[in-house]
Amino acid sequence: MLLCFFIQIFCGTWLETPASRPQDSTLLARTHYAALADSCSLERNYSLLYDPSTYTSYWVAYPLCKAHLATGREDSWAYDPSLPDSMQTSVLKNYMLERFETEHYKSNYYARGHQIPNADRNASPAMQAQTYYSTNLTPQLQNGFNGLIWAKLEKGIRDCAQNYSDTLYVVTGASFTLQTGCRVGEDTTRVNGDAPVVSDSGRDELSYVVNRNDGKRVPIPQWYWKAVLKVHRDTLGVPVQAVSVAFLLPHKDLKGRHYKEYVIPVDSLEAVTGFDFFPALPDSLEMACEARADWEAFQKFDAEGGQPKQSTGQAPKQSKRSPQKPPKKK
Repeated sequence: MLLCFFIQIFCGTWLETPASRPQDSTLLARTHYAALADSCSLERNYSLLYDPSTYTSYWVAYPLCKAHLATGREDSWAYDPSLPDSMQTSVLKNYMLERFETEHYKSNYYARGHQIPNADRNASPAMQAQTYYSTNLTPQLQNGFNGLIWAKLEKGIRDCAQNYSDTLYVVTGASFTLQTGCRVGEDTTRVNGDAPVVSDSGRDELSYVVNRNDGKRVPIPQWYWKAVLKVHRDTLGVPVQAVSVAFLLPHKDLKGRHYKEYVIPVDSLEAVTGFDFFPALPDSLEMACEARADWEAFQKFDAEGGQPKQSTGQAPKQSKRSPQKPPKKK
């Protein structure tokens, strides 16, 4: 029997958890706990922010280190026990039977795409089983996305964890639209022509899949993204250096493209998603690390020694805190 547990409100602020927003009050926050490997003690597995009206978690946040990684896969697709089944859509089988053509593939379909990958938890059967909950899954184009560029991005982040002496902090999300008037990076060609011309398009303009398992109409996210953090701590455990990186990918057939083409600063991801990532960092570290978009530097950074600060060649960044509002408490 798998040992697992969840709570319905966050017990604290962890480095990976985005800041709460007033508009999130109608959404459902959950944190799942499970035993790591053969341990009898419970550890946090991942947290999520779920919208039952779209059957989608807008973000899933979790720590990732070598202790979470092994080999193997188990397929225990299930409802999330922390929510009524009626608030979820069944993931017993793939969302639909119909196959269709895309740019590079004559036959394609929507898979049950994980936000926290099952492979990020395969050292623990209990933790891995929780990654198959409905609340962690969305309809994701299999050929040319979920099984290709997205899988390679997930592996790239796992490789970072495997070669890292401490813990990575990961936030993965799905978006139906992006913030109006925002641009992805200073140069919108940063994502090779896929930078959004963002509009106020409503949910009626989205594509849907009719889930063959239960007949529910499930909207298909138009964007998927990740924000990842590493820190170097002092002897008291306080972060004194930090490096972060983000990725924003349009949800479409991206065969032949590499995830490195979609690197952006965390600041830019915040601008288009409306979420504040890594708010538990000291403000000075948060502002400095979130302005950069350097995947190679992120890979080289190690918790035991950190890395020297490098000039971005840009003017000092202004505080993200609104002058009309008091700073958020850590």
